[in-house]
Amino acid sequence: MWFKSLLFLMLLVVLGSSYYFYQQNQIVFGNDSKAIKEIIKSKERYENKNISLLDSRDFGDLRVAGFLSNHNPSIIEFKRDEDGNYRYQGIETRHNADISSFFIHPLIRDNKKAWLMYITNRSISPIEVIK
Repeated sequence: MWFKSLLFLMLLVVLGSSYYFYQQNQIVFGNDSKAIKEIIKSKERYENKNISLLDSRDFGDLRVAGFLSNHNPSIIEFKRDEDGNYRYQGIETRHNADISSFFIHPLIRDNKKAWLMYITNRSISPIEVIK
């Protein structure tokens, strides 16, 4: 009887491990523009929006991508993990604005620089970063 219990327990461990590794392989990171757009479209309030990815910039371990959500300036942030993948941190949109500034979170405390990202929906170069 104990043999059947042990076999059942081992089967549960194998199935649980398989499911965990399967889920880990399904995670989408912000490593490229296609993945960034896929992540944006997967977020609540952005599923049915017209998304135009403009550009992305790296600030140390932080990646910030500027985009337009139904012509509204927006950003999405990712933080690089220990494997070098960019994990989703947050998303923000300014409604009814042709130009908006976004404060880049103070990840870069070492050099005491403040970063603002300006995004406009009417400019040739839609993203400008000011130190």
